[in-house]
Amino acid sequence: MPESLNRCLTIRQLSRRWQCRDALVRAMVRNGQLATIQIGRAKKITPETIAEAERGMLTARPRTPRRRRDEIPAEIRDLIDA
Repeated sequence: MPESLNRCLTIRQLSRRWQCRDALVRAMVRNGQLATIQIGRAKKITPETIAEAERGMLTARPRTPRRRRDEIPAEIRDLIDA
Protein backbone atom coordinates (compact mmCIF):
# COMPACT_ATOMS: atom_id res chain seq x y z
CA MET A 1 0.00 0.00 0.00
CA PRO A 2 1.52 3.35 -0.96
CA GLU A 3 2.34 5.69 1.86
CA SER A 4 0.31 8.88 2.04
CA LEU A 5 1.77 11.74 0.11
CA ASN A 6 1.26 15.38 0.99
CA ARG A 7 3.70 17.17 -1.28
CA CYS A 8 4.62 17.46 -4.94
CA LEU A 9 7.43 15.31 -6.27
CA THR A 10 9.92 15.87 -9.06
CA ILE A 11 10.19 13.38 -11.88
CA ARG A 12 13.31 11.88 -10.31
CA GLN A 13 11.66 11.55 -6.88
CA LEU A 14 8.61 9.88 -8.42
CA SER A 15 10.74 7.45 -10.42
CA ARG A 16 12.52 6.45 -7.22
CA ARG A 17 9.19 6.02 -5.44
CA TRP A 18 7.91 3.81 -8.26
CA GLN A 19 11.30 2.12 -8.67
CA CYS A 20 11.48 2.79 -12.39
CA ARG A 21 13.63 4.82 -14.75
CA ASP A 22 13.29 8.58 -14.99
CA ALA A 23 12.67 8.13 -18.71
CA LEU A 24 9.46 6.20 -18.04
CA VAL A 25 8.02 8.97 -15.87
CA ARG A 26 9.12 11.59 -18.43
CA ALA A 27 7.37 9.61 -21.17
CA MET A 28 4.20 9.47 -19.07
CA VAL A 29 4.37 13.26 -18.68
CA ARG A 30 5.04 13.75 -22.40
CA ASN A 31 2.12 11.45 -23.35
CA GLY A 32 -0.24 13.34 -21.05
CA GLN A 33 -0.69 10.44 -18.61
CA LEU A 34 0.76 12.48 -15.74
CA ALA A 35 0.00 16.17 -15.28
CA THR A 36 2.78 18.38 -14.00
CA ILE A 37 3.02 21.88 -12.63
CA GLN A 38 5.97 24.17 -13.20
CA ILE A 39 7.66 25.48 -10.04
CA GLY A 40 10.65 27.54 -11.03
CA ARG A 41 12.62 25.39 -13.47
CA ALA A 42 11.37 22.10 -12.05
CA LYS A 43 8.37 20.11 -13.21
CA LYS A 44 6.49 18.67 -10.26
CA ILE A 45 3.75 16.08 -10.05
CA THR A 46 0.95 16.83 -7.60
CA PRO A 47 -0.03 14.41 -4.82
CA GLU A 48 -3.48 14.02 -6.37
CA THR A 49 -2.02 12.95 -9.71
CA ILE A 50 0.34 10.50 -8.01
CA ALA A 51 -2.47 9.04 -5.90
CA GLU A 52 -4.66 8.60 -8.99
CA ALA A 53 -1.87 6.82 -10.84
CA GLU A 54 -1.13 4.57 -7.87
CA ARG A 55 -4.80 3.66 -7.52
CA GLY A 56 -4.55 2.20 -10.98
CA MET A 57 -6.29 4.87 -13.00
CA LEU A 58 -3.37 4.69 -15.43
CA THR A 59 -2.87 1.40 -17.17
CA ALA A 60 0.51 0.08 -18.12
CA ARG A 61 0.97 -1.98 -21.22
CA PRO A 62 2.22 -5.45 -20.44
CA ARG A 63 5.66 -6.09 -21.78
CA THR A 64 5.64 -8.49 -24.70
CA PRO A 65 8.53 -10.91 -24.86
CA ARG A 66 10.77 -10.71 -27.90
CA ARG A 67 10.67 -13.65 -30.23
CA ARG A 68 13.87 -15.53 -30.65
CA ARG A 69 15.11 -15.94 -34.19
CA ASP A 70 14.56 -19.71 -34.15
CA GLU A 71 10.89 -19.15 -33.22
CA ILE A 72 10.28 -17.12 -36.39
CA PRO A 73 8.70 -19.20 -39.17
CA ALA A 74 11.13 -20.18 -41.93
CA GLU A 75 9.20 -18.25 -44.62
CA ILE A 76 9.52 -15.00 -42.69
CA ARG A 77 13.14 -15.69 -41.82
CA ASP A 78 13.88 -16.10 -45.56
CA LEU A 79 12.25 -12.73 -46.27
CA ILE A 80 14.33 -11.06 -43.55
CA ASP A 81 17.56 -12.57 -44.84
CA ALA A 82 16.83 -11.62 -48.46
